[in-house]
Amino acid sequence: FGFSLPSNVPDPAPGAIQSRRPNTRFGSGGYVTNIDSNVYNALQSKLEVRTWHGLDLLSTYTYAKGMDGQPQGVSEAEFSPVQDYRNPQVERAVTPIDVTHRFTASVVYDLPFLKQKKGYLGAIGSGWRVTSIVTDQTGLPFTPTIGTDPANTGTSLRPNRIGSGNVANRTIQKAFDPTAFQVPAPYTFGNSRNNILRGFPLPDWDFGMFREFKLPKLHGSRIEFRSEFFNLTNTPPFGAASPVSNIQSSAVGEILTAGNPREIQFALK
Repeated sequence: FGFSLPSNVPDPAPGAIQSRRPNTRFGSGGYVTNIDSNVYNALQSKLEVRTWHGLDLLSTYTYAKGMDGQPQGVSEAEFSPVQDYRNPQVERAVTPIDVTHRFTASVVYDLPFLKQKKGYLGAIGSGWRVTSIVTDQTGLPFTPTIGTDPANTGTSLRPNRIGSGNVANRTIQKAFDPTAFQVPAPYTFGNSRNNILRGFPLPDWDFGMFREFKLPKLHGSRIEFRSEFFNLTNTPPFGAASPVSNIQSSAVGEILTAGNPREIQFALK
């Protein structure tokens, strides 16, 4: 895999950055070299029940770890920048989309109630089907950062790590411990690695109810009624966002956004 390395970057030192570049006529650049590798290992399990008394069930669990020499986002173009071009191997870490534990369970169930009833009660109350998808996964990794350039190279990214950074009872106001990190000394890079902390878990429960109504006067025709509830419990999905990672920010450690709240929709088809 290609590894994007910065070029025309000065070594850490005092003085104007531009005047210390190897080629002072140009700014910083980058080039791609084939020294990177991605590794993904996982234990995957599945439990499946097919059409048992009206029940269909599919449940999966994955225990996994993904490593990348230059962590990237959802697309391969979303590379993380390299802090020290002389030492790119320290960028190797878990990928930003690494999920250690992920559990899903999906159910489709034909409700047996009122199937034998006749008249209006049977016409309205029978034939319902429910669906449910439950998902739970561990939080995504994130990287503590700094907002200044103590190395004076234009590429300073991370602080020094002097503690674990984890908190026992984290909240959306304090998702990690910023006192476990400090700004590096002048003309040095931080020793903290990429993606060393984890965001909040991301549980979700989607639920739906379906019913088909036959149209006797139109042979083979039917109407389907659908009611769907996304994030049924309205659990705030704080795991969909990373906390403010800049240890020099007044909002450091806070989660300022979240994912979607409960959504309900009805449809006739």
